[in-house]
Amino acid sequence: MRHEKAAPLAAGTWLATLRVLESEGTVSREMLLDGCLRRFLRGGTATDLRFFARLHDLIEPAYDEVAARARDYVRLLPSAPGPVAELALRHLRRLGDLPETDVAEALGALLSRPERKLATAGLRWLDEAADELDDLDALAPALGLAFACGSWDVQCRAARTAVRHSDRFSPMGAEAVREALPLLPASVAGSVAAAFGVQTLATAGG
Repeated sequence: MRHEKAAPLAAGTWLATLRVLESEGTVSREMLLDGCLRRFLRGGTATDLRFFARLHDLIEPAYDEVAARARDYVRLLPSAPGPVAELALRHLRRLGDLPETDVAEALGALLSRPERKLATAGLRWLDEAADELDDLDALAPALGLAFACGSWDVQCRAARTAVRHSDRFSPMGAEAVREALPLLPASVAGSVAAAFGVQTLATAGG
């Protein structure tokens, strides 16, 4: 199964057979979709999970199907192999009504990832969420993770996001951002420090 191609589907392969059975209604979409998610959540390498990722793509989950399983997709973000985490992120981003707690959890997971692509996607989502959410304090931990990212681009964009929304944090949220300042290089932290009322960057990273 590891070596089956998602497209074009070769007759007689497991992917082709399952696609036919699903289209005929012999095997339910729900069973296949839930089976893929359960397998993803059990873990494994990208190679181990490739077949299930291809099957998931072939199923083409509808909006309502993704929404009903949003928590499972969020749970994949911290540690699933990159291609599976990207799959989960792609479907979560289709949803416009995720609870704020799920958004904060998803952002924290993405911004903890070592892959620049996922961290950048997380920061883009954070920036958009900051425009939409009423309570930005929930985003402060995710901003701190972005400050610690190994990508200069992500750090710079996180700093700009923090500055742009600095007046929308409560005193507690602003303090959380200030505490994360040492994670930024001093050359990037200056604008954030000024926006959040920090007088000295003596403890900021060099």
